[in-house]
Amino acid sequence: HEIAHSLLFLWKLPGYDNEDMADEFSTIFLANANSQSLLSLEKWLQQNNHIEEAIKQIVIGGRHTISLQRARNIRAVLDNKMKLKELTERWAKLLAPFMKRAS
Repeated sequence: HEIAHSLLFLWKLPGYDNEDMADEFSTIFLANANSQSLLSLEKWLQQNNHIEEAIKQIVIGGRHTISLQRARNIRAVLDNKMKLKELTERWAKLLAPFMKRAS
């Protein structure tokens, strides 16, 4: 998540300050690299007190989507291989100009 913010900012790409975009990046990265870590993150997000979190969001505000929705977004990617493929291709296309070939 934080790597997405950093890379998008350093490369002057749009959305560097968008929390949902950073979540999507980290979800796609982990789904392709280490799905067990992604499952652990989903489980952890589901354990938060969603009602308290929603109340804080309403009263104080915040930039992150509440944990329950973040967990649902992860599950949606894990359960839909076509969505995972489409999102992976979209991120690959966005980041391709910044990738270097290993010599």
